Amino acid sequence: MKLRELALISLLILMVAVGCSSSNQVAIEEAVSATIAAAQPDTVAANATSTPEPGPTDIPSTASEQIPSRIAPGSNRNPVPLTECDVSPLEVLLFVSETVPRNEQKIIEEAICLSKQLYFDRDGTNWQMATPIYVAALDRHNPAGAINLESEFCDYIQEQHPEGWNNGKCGPHHSTTHCETDGICLLTQDDGRVSGSSISSSRHRDGFYLFINNSHDMPQHEPSYWYVALHEMFHIYQISNISNPDISREELARFLGKRAGSDSEIDTPWWMEGTAVYISHYFYSEQKESNWEHIRRQMGRYLTTDYNGSGLGTVLEQYKGSGRQLTDFKYGGDDHQVAYGMGAWFIAYLVNLSGIDKIFEIYSNLEESGGFEDAFIATYGRSHDSYLAEFDLFLDKPESEIMSILPE
Repeated sequence: MKLRELALISLLILMVAVGCSSSNQVAIEEAVSATIAAAQPDTVAANATSTPEPGPTDIPSTASEQIPSRIAPGSNRNPVPLTECDVSPLEVLLFVSETVPRNEQKIIEEAICLSKQLYFDRDGTNWQMATPIYVAALDRHNPAGAINLESEFCDYIQEQHPEGWNNGKCGPHHSTTHCETDGICLLTQDDGRVSGSSISSSRHRDGFYLFINNSHDMPQHEPSYWYVALHEMFHIYQISNISNPDISREELARFLGKRAGSDSEIDTPWWMEGTAVYISHYFYSEQKESNWEHIRRQMGRYLTTDYNGSGLGTVLEQYKGSGRQLTDFKYGGDDHQVAYGMGAWFIAYLVNLSGIDKIFEIYSNLEESGGFEDAFIATYGRSHDSYLAEFDLFLDKPESEIMSILPE
């Protein structure tokens, strides 16, 4: 059977198994990687699962270390501190599911250490709004462990953040009508599957960030641990740049570029997710692999595949054929991959023009400028609409010319 046919079958099976969530992109990447590795000669498959060489600021990989979890089942010892580095003034505590191996917990911690170095150790970081961060380290194969962890987490939140407890799923106002488990469907989905990776609380509303980190099958998917953490920690960096603790959800969305479309009442992911996708793959390539093959492979898929087995054409074809602006593609449904993928390509376009640090300048300018659009103009000299118009023309170029803007 041909490689393309194997990949298509794998993706179709995957689509049945997963719903529309922010973690689906990683699940699809892992399914495609596994299918391609299985169809390659033995020597190529071996390379696909080899340990990356450490980068300049890297900590050596721990994929081969089979260290038991420090949390015994039923020990009720959560939360545990992050021990792989000093992330102060960030406060980071981990709630570790009982079957997450210690070596995988160690990778999560190292990825958070790297995120702190890359994102937060910059001038102007709003430390007060960047912390505390609680990380729920889950085992995707153990829903029962996730349900047990919900209880430990909610007990802690009730004690430390009573207002956040009251506002969220831990509190008395949350309905579990559609939750098919004996938990509250905070760390599991309604159907009982373990929740995907996400930032599932807001410092502004709840007083803390909850970073849900779903596991990845090791050692072949160790890279997912790194770039998922880099992705989600970048979301915390984004949100932390808004200092007003009482800001409304709608106003926060506007500050973060989620209300830049033609309908200013609808959230769209083009900027917030596009930056997180590109930056996570960019820094993973730079810091962990010390080469750029990873980001070129991931970004190339948006040009040459539909990314999720939808059969709707490549992500690029879907975007160009829609006649819509990137800022109008919504969360979920057929829009999802287009918004994330072409959003990431728009960031690649900007980074090629002005460098990666300009992205961080936008966030440091957010409040002083009064919002996303003015911060964008202050940073890039023109409106985002002006750049998007040029970006759309750029996408008419041959694939090789588009790919040439990526680092190599």
